[in-house]
Amino acid sequence: MKTILFPTDFSPRSFSALKQASLFFKKNPLKFIVYHAYQQPFSKTDSNVHMAGLLENKERSLKHAYQNLIEDFQYDERITFQFISKRGLFEKEFLATTKNIDFDLVCMATKGAKGLDELWGTKTAKMIKEVNSTMLVIPDNGTFSHINRAVLVCDYSEKVDYDALDFFAEILREHKLHIDVITVNQEEKKMTASEKAYRQLVKKKMQGISANFLFTSHEDLDRGILQYCKDRGVGLVAVLNKKYGFLTKVFHESLTEKMAFKSHIPLLVLN
Repeated sequence: MKTILFPTDFSPRSFSALKQASLFFKKNPLKFIVYHAYQQPFSKTDSNVHMAGLLENKERSLKHAYQNLIEDFQYDERITFQFISKRGLFEKEFLATTKNIDFDLVCMATKGAKGLDELWGTKTAKMIKEVNSTMLVIPDNGTFSHINRAVLVCDYSEKVDYDALDFFAEILREHKLHIDVITVNQEEKKMTASEKAYRQLVKKKMQGISANFLFTSHEDLDRGILQYCKDRGVGLVAVLNKKYGFLTKVFHESLTEKMAFKSHIPLLVLN
């Protein structure tokens, strides 16, 4: 069983992401932990009774929204659900939740919509930096239908946990995907001995998988990645997360916005 932590604002966008995640892991028993954070209902009166009534109404509406979200999945015996709602700021409460429960990955839609009197906001870039877990980011119109090719963006840095590729390789084998491992704006002849060793490690992880190891260049790094994916019909982009070097340079907030917000291609950040 795979356990997926799924933060949601209960918007149609979130429902679509949930549906795509269930299809992507269609061969696995799944447990979705549906997470929502909300703020204290506001009232002009200080009446404790009135405030308690507002809070009760809020919690009732959340339970109703949760039931609507999972309604289409109730006949799928391989999927179970758990609902967690927290009162407070999303970022603070969500990060605390990730440290207190067990799960395999986070799946989230890139944008939210105004619903239940609250603005979800887009927290994706910040979550990628702060959540120490693999994250599957599904943008508007993101789909796993007819996916046959994925891209791993990699510079063969030493500041990476390459064991995270085991999970990615499992996905590639399950979906019988071809993988292009691309290195942007770097020449093979200038690779260090350490980088060559890590490339061999990645090749070993990809054994039995149809894979190409390529170098490409573009004056604009993020546009180059997007153009590469568009030209080749890529259905999933993956990157190994790290705190320094390539991730800081490439997957900073502006690139994450372009990759996950302005592209229809799902993004997998491996931790």
